[in-house]
Amino acid sequence: AFSDTLDPDPISGSTVSVPFAKTVQLVPENRKGDGVDDYEGELESLCVQDIGSEEDSDSDTLDFSDEDDVSRTLHIFKTAHTKPASMDKMFGQRARRSFFALHKRLPSEKLGRGFRVSSARRQYLRACDDLALSPRPLIISPRSEHSQVFKVVNQGVGEKHSAALAASLASTLYITSIDLSKNRIKAAGVRALASALSRPGIISLDLSENELGREAGDPLGVIIRANTSLTSIFLNGNGLGDHSGRDVIEAVLPSRSIKRLFLSHNRLGGTPMGESVGRLLRENHTLRDLDLSWNEFRNRGALPIAVAIEDNFGLEDLNLRWNGFGEGDVAVYLAKGLCTNMTLKKLDISYNRINDRCCLVFSDMLKENNTLFSLQLCGNPIGEGGGRALMRALRKTGDVRDINLSNCNVTIKEGKLFDPDDPNGHYILDLSAPYDRAVAHELMELAYLEEGENWFDETLNGEPFDLPEGDGPEAERYRLPNEGILELDYRSTPRNPNEKHIADWKAFKQVKMMLAGPEADSETAKLHLLKAVTKDLFFYVDQVVELLSLFHSPSNRVEAAILLYKRTMDRDAFFESVYNKMTEAEQRMLELGLGLLFFFDPLNATGHYRLRLDDETARDIVSKVQRLGNDEVFERRTKSLFDISQKGNHEMWRNEELNAESFTYKGTMRIPDSGLLEFDYVSTLRPPNLAVPLKPSEFRSIRGLLVQANEQKNVPQAILNIRQRMALEHLYLTVSQLCSLLEVVPGEGLTRIELITGVFGRIIDLEYFFRHVVLSLNPDHRQVLVDRLGWLAVWNPLDPDGYYELDLGKRDDRVVAEGLIALAVAEPGENWIDETFNGFGFELPASWVREIPQKGKLTVTYHTDPRGAVPSLRYKLLKRTLLGSSCATLRDLSQTRGDGDENVTHPRPSSDRRGSVLLDFRGDVLSEKCSGASRHSSAEEEEREKYSTSPPLVGIQGGIEIMCEERTPSVESVPIQIEGGAADTEKVNEVVASPNSAAEDIGPLYLQEVLSTISERSSIVSTDSAVKEDGSEKSETVDDETFSPYQEYRDHAIPWFAKFMTGMLGEGAIKGGKAKQDCVWPDSYAQTLVDFELSLSRDEKSDDPDA
Repeated sequence: AFSDTLDPDPISGSTVSVPFAKTVQLVPENRKGDGVDDYEGELESLCVQDIGSEEDSDSDTLDFSDEDDVSRTLHIFKTAHTKPASMDKMFGQRARRSFFALHKRLPSEKLGRGFRVSSARRQYLRACDDLALSPRPLIISPRSEHSQVFKVVNQGVGEKHSAALAASLASTLYITSIDLSKNRIKAAGVRALASALSRPGIISLDLSENELGREAGDPLGVIIRANTSLTSIFLNGNGLGDHSGRDVIEAVLPSRSIKRLFLSHNRLGGTPMGESVGRLLRENHTLRDLDLSWNEFRNRGALPIAVAIEDNFGLEDLNLRWNGFGEGDVAVYLAKGLCTNMTLKKLDISYNRINDRCCLVFSDMLKENNTLFSLQLCGNPIGEGGGRALMRALRKTGDVRDINLSNCNVTIKEGKLFDPDDPNGHYILDLSAPYDRAVAHELMELAYLEEGENWFDETLNGEPFDLPEGDGPEAERYRLPNEGILELDYRSTPRNPNEKHIADWKAFKQVKMMLAGPEADSETAKLHLLKAVTKDLFFYVDQVVELLSLFHSPSNRVEAAILLYKRTMDRDAFFESVYNKMTEAEQRMLELGLGLLFFFDPLNATGHYRLRLDDETARDIVSKVQRLGNDEVFERRTKSLFDISQKGNHEMWRNEELNAESFTYKGTMRIPDSGLLEFDYVSTLRPPNLAVPLKPSEFRSIRGLLVQANEQKNVPQAILNIRQRMALEHLYLTVSQLCSLLEVVPGEGLTRIELITGVFGRIIDLEYFFRHVVLSLNPDHRQVLVDRLGWLAVWNPLDPDGYYELDLGKRDDRVVAEGLIALAVAEPGENWIDETFNGFGFELPASWVREIPQKGKLTVTYHTDPRGAVPSLRYKLLKRTLLGSSCATLRDLSQTRGDGDENVTHPRPSSDRRGSVLLDFRGDVLSEKCSGASRHSSAEEEEREKYSTSPPLVGIQGGIEIMCEERTPSVESVPIQIEGGAADTEKVNEVVASPNSAAEDIGPLYLQEVLSTISERSSIVSTDSAVKEDGSEKSETVDDETFSPYQEYRDHAIPWFAKFMTGMLGEGAIKGGKAKQDCVWPDSYAQTLVDFELSLSRDEKSDDPDA
């Protein structure tokens, strides 16, 4: 198929075999049906096959002695399905010289119409020949889908081949994307390429990792300025330095087409370079993506860039990894600029030595900026404070944030950062300084989260300044001025968490992504992140379960459970959903990890505490007690309840000592970091309404635990276990049951005191506690118990008989002494028996009625005279005790327990429940006569009476029966009946309620006042009233000498109060269910009637029942 005819060589004049000329045009067998144009790509590709070694590319002459070149040539012809006529013409120096001459000088007509003299390949080959270089394997396929992309990566082009390549690229008008990365082009190569690339049409130019050096700035500037269509420039890893870098920036500055500029790994960072970049950000708003990573920007070089961000409104992605923006306040000003920049979407500031102070400003920025959704902070020493600050920002804007904290050190503590756990102090803040402004915003956030006023004596530039506090819209919309000196005192009152502190689904989703993402590459890293997260966020138990599922190691899962237990809103739900589903080994690890915190019950926090504050768990317990105490103080002050504290500050901390030195605790006090803290705490929380005492089976079980523990000499641990069980199973007990438990507890030591204080918050009939528990103890134990709980927490003025040892130097002892003096003066007979003062017997002097001594020890036994008591006075004194302030009227039926093994709830009185509830003097249920199911089975009634029935109170008679009628859509009446005394069953009045309303709709506070007052008035009536045979009451003659105002009540009090209620209720007091809204009620019904009593005591008798 081939001819052996030789054609003359156009260079040497010798003949050349025809197959050499025709080989490049032969069509393989499998392509004979295609057109010549379609085969042009293969033809041109063949023309630029590598026919020289790599060493030839850098040599000025060709080496014809290398037999490998001949082998490659032979391979070329074999792949083209050619077979020379004579093998002799394929070998030898003469054949080699002829071959190169043919392909360098052969006229285009010899090669056919597929080869153009002016093509890019022709220009490349001619340049290679002029430079005595071997052509490189640079293949461009014009027919492919990448025909506009010229990509020669990692081919070792070098400086000399750059010139040949430039000649080729000058003729490629169709190429728009050029990638010459990793080719060792250097500065000289860029100069050679500059002329070829200085033409429009190029969109993307990649010269990354070519070691262009510090002299490449000028030619790069020429290329950038000449290409008005250029949009992306990749110059990473070229070591340009500041001089060349500034040339590039100056060339990009006026461009309105360049959107992506990559300058990483270029040793940039001087102040002039930073100023150039800052000018670029301020003046060029076309740029969208800027990469300055892995450079040397820090301090003065980085500051112009950080400041310029505020004035840029075009950049969307900024990469500053591996620089020094964390030095000084550079990152602080960067965050400040982002507060007003509303275009940047991604910021990578990883490995920049960002500290916790910078993170606080970034956290503040995230609350203001709503466009930045990706913040990469990997590898920075943000510390615990910085991590917490970012978590607080996530709580507010978690739905739009992608914050990466991988490899961050969140364990270090610098100690100088603003701490939201200890915000109290005096502040002078410059609102124009980013950090000071961030602190001011943090104080605002705390003020909004905490109830009450926290900012005091605030001024702005020396003028009075009032910050809107609270939950109103005005507080939410308020913005601090941009400048000025803000001065204030902040006093925080830590409170128990509420819905504001809980991680909503947005923040929780972000937290879960962080724990499951690359930043938590190990479970140890997850634990560190979780510890930072849990400092400022609280979780629902279902969220806790999801987070625990991310831990696979049992030990790590228990560590995570310990962290999350402290931040769980519902303690009971945690035990049900987490603790009960652990293995016994895991449960034991959890108990050991939590220590005493495992046994702490916020609903029964009363007890004696002795804690080492350098232990984190101990500090957690103190923090919980502090928050609980502040909640209780706030509630009591809101309700204007009497102060029953030891020191008259409403704080229920008692006998507090730090390192054995007494101090006065305040709710705003910062918990010390170290030292031995010892104190007693008395919770004012009482059991829920209608709480049911222990069933006999439950009581026997708990009693058996104490008996067994006594035998094993491990009663203190048994008390802790009993306390925990009662908390988890919502168990309550009566005073009689407590007395039975005390019988099996050894009397030596303070074991009995620990048991009493441990279950004090679970006692449902506190009115019997003083007589049957306090007075039953020996004098030493009694004094210890009173010191721990306080007289006002255990005393019952309605049943005051007993022995007292009072230290008049203590406030609560003085209050009890004043009460006993008032009773001795008001009540008949000799009430004080065997009284002593400072060890000497004495009679109560009249001067003590006006004021008692400030010091001294008083001992006395109080005895109620058989002639009776003064219930109104006792009721008034009752308001000064824990018992009186915790009395409820209508107990909440929805919180009672049932008879089964599991807890059940009873509905409030409704259409399927009829009957009556008999209330005693304070409104508690003495008996319930309802047609619904009883709370205990009939088989347990007898044994229940044995343990749960307490003796009646002394001096108290009578009660109130409220009929619970069936609800209907029609108007209903709620008859109130008074039992006992002279008023046998006297109906006071019918309270007309609106449709769809019932007794509990009137309002608990109103009912409490009315019912307690009715009970007080009814109990005053003498029970020995004679009744005539016809049923009418006998009239008694009273001499003036023996006149008693209490007899007058029999004739006037009940009718007067009946008319009083009729008048009040008849004026629309509760019409339409608006009792509290439409009427101004007296401050105290009881006080109204006490005033009536005083008028009678002054012998101002009147025959008019309306007096």
